[in-house]
Amino acid sequence: MNKDLSGLTVLVIDDNAQTRHLLGRILQEFNVAKVMNAENGYDAIFEVANFGHEIDVILCDLLMPRVDGIEFIQRLKKGNTPDIPVIVVTGHADKEFLAKAAQVGVAGFLAKPVKPMDLVTRILKVVEAHPRGGHDGAHRNKKVSMY
Repeated sequence: MNKDLSGLTVLVIDDNAQTRHLLGRILQEFNVAKVMNAENGYDAIFEVANFGHEIDVILCDLLMPRVDGIEFIQRLKKGNTPDIPVIVVTGHADKEFLAKAAQVGVAGFLAKPVKPMDLVTRILKVVEAHPRGGHDGAHRNKKVSMY
């Protein structure tokens, strides 16, 4: 499997700045075209509303202030961009939270601390299983909204 993520845009949602930085560095090492960041689900709603047509995959923590990962995913799935795949990246492997995440339609899970090859492999599998119009930008011609 080719481990090159070139051409992808990834939104990283995590309330921990160090985690956002680490995930961003890993993604850049594997040639992600663009890494976007949000420190909670509330901020991520804005990012998706304005740039959802560009986003290929979302990496999302579950436990965050204001709007947690579950609520963010629920809003995403009810909005104009329900096809953006979400990979939950969490240090809280509580069965109840993971079950809720599975119910709202996440595309995958990763436990923190994340190993770079696990992250890249998961992203590649998710993007392959949930294409958003290919990497030619065909899915990027519309303005989207989270509401």
